[in-house]
Amino acid sequence: MRLESYEDALSNIELKKPGAGSLFGDDYLLHYMLDIEARGSLLNLKAFTNPFEYKLLTTKFNESHETLIDVVETFNYLIGLTVINEGAVNYFRAVDAAKPDYEGAVELVRDANGEYAFRLIEGKLPDGRMALVIWRTMGTDLVRTNAALDAYFRKYRINPRESSEYDVIFVNGDNNLENLRTDDEHWKVVRTETAFNDKMWEE
Repeated sequence: MRLESYEDALSNIELKKPGAGSLFGDDYLLHYMLDIEARGSLLNLKAFTNPFEYKLLTTKFNESHETLIDVVETFNYLIGLTVINEGAVNYFRAVDAAKPDYEGAVELVRDANGEYAFRLIEGKLPDGRMALVIWRTMGTDLVRTNAALDAYFRKYRINPRESSEYDVIFVNGDNNLENLRTDDEHWKVVRTETAFNDKMWEE
């Protein structure tokens, strides 16, 4: 598994300055180019706008192929999450809220062809903290995308576990979830991309 992962990582490296390594030798190549200049190609953060369709180049029989990667499962491993409950991907379309409590608020309607997809993972981190991981697709309109996240969170956060029991909530993309935290809730929000990137490079 380590060898295959290593080969797949090499297949996806794209250096911003491919000729620079020859000017400074192997030490520069190993300690700077791979650490700094190659990061964007080893983890394309823009791909987190649709984590259910994340693809990497993999090599089989000396041929490169695009392969769908299970980002959700990979993230669980990276943060050491002991999964307690995980839901399926659910699709919705957003409609303007009938009684909006802020400008741009929406309501979600289940729709297999909807542009907004969500998946919930609940579990325990190695340090004992309870975590909720919200995976979502992000549309081009960030305001409406976050309004859809707000609507989803309000409707589904208490099932099956009270949200007050969470210590941390991971979610991909910029968001306003902390604005929905009540006085008796103490969870903090961490962007999935930040945690993913930190864990990939922590050694």
